[in-house]
Amino acid sequence: MTQPVDMFVCFVGQCSKLRDHIAKVRDVLINKDEQSPETIRTATSELQQASLKLFEVAYKKVWDSFADSVCERSWMSVAQLIVIGILSDIHA
Repeated sequence: MTQPVDMFVCFVGQCSKLRDHIAKVRDVLINKDEQSPETIRTATSELQQASLKLFEVAYKKVWDSFADSVCERSWMSVAQLIVIGILSDIHA
């Protein structure tokens, strides 16, 4: 499981990369008359990939939080069942 600090650093890094790609696409589009279609296509494709990577990082962060919560609740339920079982044995 990823540590929260590591995930935050990764998230910030991905945001920075996304900003760089946005600036690159902006520059390419400002000079679109001087750019080849392949250059525009490559710049937009790289931006799309950076955007998807940022989404992946955010999704993993949310999933890890959810999984931790579910796991914690599951262990609490197991502990409660053990206590109930022990108390049932004592009262029997």
